[in-house]
Amino acid sequence: WEHDEEPPAEVSRALEVARRGEDEARSGSREVACRLIGPVRAAITGVTAEEVRRRVQAFTAAYARDQRIGWTHTHGQAALLSEFVPTAPIALPGTERWMPAPFAATAVPNAATRVGTPSGPMLGSTFATGRSAVLFDPAFGPEHERSGLILTCGGLGSGKSALTGILAEQAARLGRKVVLLDPSGPLAQLATLTHLRRDARVVNLTSARPGTLNPYTLIPNPQRSQYSDGEDGDTEYNQDFAAAAAERRELTIDALTMLLPGAMISGPNGGTTIAVLRSAVANAPSHLGATPWDVISLLEQEGEHGKAVAQILRDASEQRGASLIFPATNQDSSGVTGDALLTVITTPGLTPPAPGSRREYWTWAEQMAAPVLHLAARLAARTMYGDREPKLIGVDEGALTGRGDASLGHFMDRGARDSRKWNAAFLIGSQNPRDFLPISEEIGNLIGAMFIGRMDSDASAAAALHLAKVPVGLGYEAMLTGLSAGQFLLRDWTNPPQLVQVALNHRPELAAVLNTTPHGATTGTTFNAQEVFA
Repeated sequence: WEHDEEPPAEVSRALEVARRGEDEARSGSREVACRLIGPVRAAITGVTAEEVRRRVQAFTAAYARDQRIGWTHTHGQAALLSEFVPTAPIALPGTERWMPAPFAATAVPNAATRVGTPSGPMLGSTFATGRSAVLFDPAFGPEHERSGLILTCGGLGSGKSALTGILAEQAARLGRKVVLLDPSGPLAQLATLTHLRRDARVVNLTSARPGTLNPYTLIPNPQRSQYSDGEDGDTEYNQDFAAAAAERRELTIDALTMLLPGAMISGPNGGTTIAVLRSAVANAPSHLGATPWDVISLLEQEGEHGKAVAQILRDASEQRGASLIFPATNQDSSGVTGDALLTVITTPGLTPPAPGSRREYWTWAEQMAAPVLHLAARLAARTMYGDREPKLIGVDEGALTGRGDASLGHFMDRGARDSRKWNAAFLIGSQNPRDFLPISEEIGNLIGAMFIGRMDSDASAAAALHLAKVPVGLGYEAMLTGLSAGQFLLRDWTNPPQLVQVALNHRPELAAVLNTTPHGATTGTTFNAQEVFA
């Protein structure tokens, strides 16, 4: 140009690419401005060796002709192939390339230029490089007409409970109402945080009054004012009103069944027991505020077997924990959670059944604890219906032990469906994701976002991947079983699953209260220090 000569076409193209790249990096969107630096691999497959050779030749010729890029077929192909397993190390660094991230994202599976939600508190960083901050806002799903159901999975020591504490504290710090059901109680320490102690409360259900967990008070009626006017609104309201009554009956059946000895359910007369119990529940009142005593009265009219079942339930009503199900008088439990910004519901002293244990082997204490924990989860979920302001409800997996699949299916479906209507993030923790699979083949469609931490076995890892809609049997199971504490595979509402590292190095006080190790608290420098986990 300085000599008034037209530059060659290839020079003009190179200058245009440089100008476009500079503009994208300086003022472009995040996805366009982002650049990827690293080795580039291409895996080419075929049914036969000859087919692979033909495809390799076509592939290399196309890049040489169109992009002027030469591809090299090196030795050590087995090591190179291992790089396609997530988190596997780079075998041969070779020549690095610098390219716009969207180019790379279109060429590899499960790749994205963004992780987490567009806004929200900082949760950690991307796992691979640690350079990109990961933001996560649990309210993103409901605010965008998507499911608010968030599932966290992980084995012991994976950091699952600590992650729940982090999400709860961040939501409360934003002024959102938070209710947590933590049977064992370590998350109650959140109420001691300096900035939360004035607006937090801990509810001990084992000292609550009888009837606090009456199943007929835990499923609220829909409010007609929340529906549209006219015939369509009347129809939808009537359907939801009937569905609430049906859910109360199903919840009552689950709770009373858990109070019965395993032999009475799975033994020779198990069918008769379930039949008389269902008959009594079906004929008993199911309105908001009814009581299980009506069911017991009807059981006593179901012959000798019904009387035997009724007597066992009467005896159970006097036991610690189980008395919460049977009120002395009609009462409403909606005020248990109150107006506190953060409420942690605990059940110290109760002994839940071991995950996956058969009910015929439950001890008497476990038999009394199972329905209490299950109903306590419904008590926490009831907070969802107070208003339409953003809120977070967290339920620990211990509250789901021993539940019936039908009732849990209603529970998760209601959490996914109603969270959109009531602007609620519904967080469920699970050590064994296989417990959720029998509910429905489409259970993954209920989940809005999911965190998968370190799993204890390939079978558990495969179940978690299935819920996250990640292909099973491609090597991802080994990746999950090899994660460290604080590392999670995150599937959010808009992006493919990505590995993230949750961090607490900037929140030493929060790290201290989430530390449940016997030797005392430590602030640590990163969340992946083993001592920081619950």
